[in-house]
Amino acid sequence: MPGVLSLAAVALTLASPFQSSIAPLPADVRAQLRQAHVWQPGCPVALSNLRLLTVTHRDFDGRPQTGQLVVNKSAARPLQRVFRRLYGLYFPIRHLQLDDAYGRAANRPTDGDVSGSFECRRAAASPCARATTTKAWSNHAFGLAVDLNPVENPYVGCGQSRNPRAQRYRDRSRHRRGMVTRQVVAAFASIGWGWGGSWSGNTKDYMHFSPPATDCRSTVRRSQRTQRGLRDRFDGSTSHRRRSARFSLRARPTIAGGPGRLTDARR
Repeated sequence: MPGVLSLAAVALTLASPFQSSIAPLPADVRAQLRQAHVWQPGCPVALSNLRLLTVTHRDFDGRPQTGQLVVNKSAARPLQRVFRRLYGLYFPIRHLQLDDAYGRAANRPTDGDVSGSFECRRAAASPCARATTTKAWSNHAFGLAVDLNPVENPYVGCGQSRNPRAQRYRDRSRHRRGMVTRQVVAAFASIGWGWGGSWSGNTKDYMHFSPPATDCRSTVRRSQRTQRGLRDRFDGSTSHRRRSARFSLRARPTIAGGPGRLTDARR
């Protein structure tokens, strides 16, 4: 009987269908982003331009789990299709919960192997550089990037990584569970997103997927229009609109990399 039950459990796991949903950010998620200091006024994307993407994914035992990401609203449906493909590929994701990424530091996974998308921050500099950040906004600051299993897929440069847990995964010639595969790269390529593992030069970001810089700039312009519209809605005075226009021109965000070009800065 135990053997029969085990087989039944395996069959149920294999038969579990992929499920997903897209929703505007609920009030509690907005509050969580603020409390975690991953969104604040001045970020290059408005909270109204972000979406909560809920997806089924496989854990490292092959079992279905429910994960969530905060992503740009323009990328939500395309990423929904990507995660459907990843589920069909049985690609395992270790941690994909909002609390894993945005919860209290003391309660986050100690292994640091957290996958996710949105985080309002500057692009991380290559491990080749002395600096740890750049002046350009990361694609994550727009919700236009996804990192998968950062321990198994490290950010490396000049033969080193800033994550000591990821050192043994710098050798990409031997595949281990959780490492990005050609099929995973193809899933993201199907929506026009590139892989940091294919960057030219010494720097590789094996966890990282994002669209071309030109697509990000279009999203920036849409986000700026939304933010200006919100400011004008709450204060219709001419002087306020003039101040907003001057602010938007001064604070126009820059994105790591030129059109269609990937740089040695993680995005």
